Amino acid sequence: MNEAVIHGFSRAMLAVPGLRWLFGWGYTQVRKRSAIGPLFSALEAVFGRTKHWVVFDVGANDAGSGIAYARAFPSTEVHLFEAHPAVAEIARRRVIRAGLAHRAHVHEVAASNAVGRATFHVSSEPARSDWRSEVSDSSSLLRPTGHRDYFKQVAFTSTIEVPTIRLDGGISAGRWPAPDFIHLDVQGAELMVLDGLGAHLAMVRCIWLEVENVELYADQPLAHELAEYLTSAGFECSWSHSGKIHGDQLWIRRAGPFNVSPAPLP
Repeated sequence: MNEAVIHGFSRAMLAVPGLRWLFGWGYTQVRKRSAIGPLFSALEAVFGRTKHWVVFDVGANDAGSGIAYARAFPSTEVHLFEAHPAVAEIARRRVIRAGLAHRAHVHEVAASNAVGRATFHVSSEPARSDWRSEVSDSSSLLRPTGHRDYFKQVAFTSTIEVPTIRLDGGISAGRWPAPDFIHLDVQGAELMVLDGLGAHLAMVRCIWLEVENVELYADQPLAHELAEYLTSAGFECSWSHSGKIHGDQLWIRRAGPFNVSPAPLP
């Protein structure tokens, strides 16, 4: 089934209030049977299916994850942050085609721990036949190092300047609400993003993020450093799937007292 048919079907279902919840429930059940099933099971358990909650998809790429959350949970408001202008436009078009532009918002900016401008290292996969042949999923605010050795198909041949923001600044200015759940895929800039949430990190219930066990980008935090930071911020690792190089983890805020000022950035 091609993307246009999928978008058309889901758009029609989500447009009808009664069908919207049925479609979301069915979509969630399908996702639970996928490789990231534990994530959708956890989100359903933590947030339920009726409460309004806010998703931040940081490093949103082509909006695939953000669209999935909005489809599975019709009560969500999704904010997608993507630094590269061309990829942000792809994400914006996909959100519109999915019929989700009223509650899935694309912000063309790099989330960080500083406000200003920064160099963005653009990755590409020249052998691909789609848009990733020019700009792919491995672009980062950090300079690639080991990535060149482990992923030979990915090239880094250009940089661009992108605007950077602190997420807490956007919350304070009313540009977006504080997040309940964060999907974080920022190629080594994880602590920069989390630090940029400031005090709002204490209100986040769940974080799903990609982690690395070896250095792929200069000065990036590795999995054990992220674990120390998140543990001190009041989270516990609920699920982890990690290989030799990288993997994914789900962190859920634990009950009881915790340090609202997490361990300082390394």
